Amino acid sequence: MSAEELLFANELGEEHDHLKGAFDVIMAGDCTVNVEIHDILIATVRQLLAPGGIFMYLAPRRGKSLGKFVKKARLESQFEVVANTDYDEKITAAHFRLQTIHGDRYDDKKNYPILVTIRNKCDIPEEDIYNVGMHGAPKAPDPWEFNVKPQEGAGDTRFWTEQGRGSYRCGI
Repeated sequence: MSAEELLFANELGEEHDHLKGAFDVIMAGDCTVNVEIHDILIATVRQLLAPGGIFMYLAPRRGKSLGKFVKKARLESQFEVVANTDYDEKITAAHFRLQTIHGDRYDDKKNYPILVTIRNKCDIPEEDIYNVGMHGAPKAPDPWEFNVKPQEGAGDTRFWTEQGRGSYRCGI
């Protein structure tokens, strides 16, 4: 794991060539408030995600900017976009507890984060997918449990040894 400063850009500079298509998972939170950056953020995610990679984004529904971002991301043919409100039992329980305690003073549009998952599609034959797991929420597939059988010449096979799970990655 590593970290470095990266400014959103329609086209990443040469100094960031090593990052293009390099990420299986990108996580971000609450950075779509300004609709002016939606195009640039989507372009940056498009450049950074590996085929089959996932961008996980958490933000509340404050205003209309999150909905506009999701709508814009869904226009990208290479992306599969899912917005989910029921993604974690503890978060959902805390949400309902706060609603009960604070009543009308609790504004879920400002305080309850939505999980937006953007998957960079890749061509994996359906018969090669053999395990799609779940992560707490009955509606959202867990990106950590997505395993496929590696095929000869179809890409590189990577293993997340710390989790003991095999992960297939499409060729770039």
